Amino acid sequence: MGFTLQKAVCLLPSINKFIMLLAATMVFTGCEHDTRVRQKIEAEKQADMKEVIYKNLSAQMPIAYPEEILDFSPSDLEYIALTENLNGASHLRTINGNTFDEIVEGVRKNYPDFDNATPEEYKPYFPKLSTEQIIENQDIVFQYVEKLMGYEVAISVAASRSGRTKSNLRTSYGTSNSCDEWYYATHLRLDKGGMDKARDLAKSKAGVLEDERQDANRHAIWNVYLGKYAAYRYGSVGEAMGVVQGLTEAHECDVPQNKALSKDMDLFNNLVGLLYFSQIAQKYKKNIFDYNVKVTKTDDEIYTYIKSLNDRMAASSAEISNGPLNILVRLK
Repeated sequence: MGFTLQKAVCLLPSINKFIMLLAATMVFTGCEHDTRVRQKIEAEKQADMKEVIYKNLSAQMPIAYPEEILDFSPSDLEYIALTENLNGASHLRTINGNTFDEIVEGVRKNYPDFDNATPEEYKPYFPKLSTEQIIENQDIVFQYVEKLMGYEVAISVAASRSGRTKSNLRTSYGTSNSCDEWYYATHLRLDKGGMDKARDLAKSKAGVLEDERQDANRHAIWNVYLGKYAAYRYGSVGEAMGVVQGLTEAHECDVPQNKALSKDMDLFNNLVGLLYFSQIAQKYKKNIFDYNVKVTKTDDEIYTYIKSLNDRMAASSAEISNGPLNILVRLK
């Protein structure tokens, strides 16, 4: 019997039903396979992590990372970066980079963006916390992630030195010293571009002379600008002040002994600037998840205020430290 067009038309409903059944079976089988694959991947991810307690919160850390990183200082990270031999340590996640900055930015990309992340993006690090608990403890969550990021910067620099990645040595950013770099590596909510902007603004407005009034003005406004442009991602004015103070103290770490008075002068004038920052900065809710800090004065208003302050001359460390924080200090 021939297969006529008329008979083919009559069979179409049955053929369509068969095709639909076959397609549904294929989709179901494919979905089932994808689900199994996802479950396997998730299980492998869980196996690569371990539970740690950070500030009374249950958190997840790569199993190869030492728990001591939660207490590492910037100098600890620098020591790891410059002394550890990571040849054969393929279980550690490292980032390629020709400079310190490239490594830092590579590490940043492996973590949620501090500016735009949602609470759900931090779930892998705090799987036992609800979304509401992550929001409630956002500052601890950010601090914990900064700890992981800082360690990855250190082992990435060590790996580059050990030859596991492209051969390169740590390269300073801008005019900073190694203390600046490693303080920054442990506080990666700092805005690197904002750090550079604060430095350049302070120099352009106050000048570059040392040990006299220009120097005093420059250090004071530098600290205010750092709070405004670099430390704004920290969740309170007090925390932003603490981070700026730590960064500017790190900046002075390699000052030679014969410049000790200059260092004391700079540190005191930094505090004058930070006091003013505390008076013109305020915490605000950036979004449902994140608090930031903003400054209510323009750059020119900040400089005008600092320039209007009285100053005093000091000849010893004791004289420098015993003055009020609304009067600048100079050596000449």
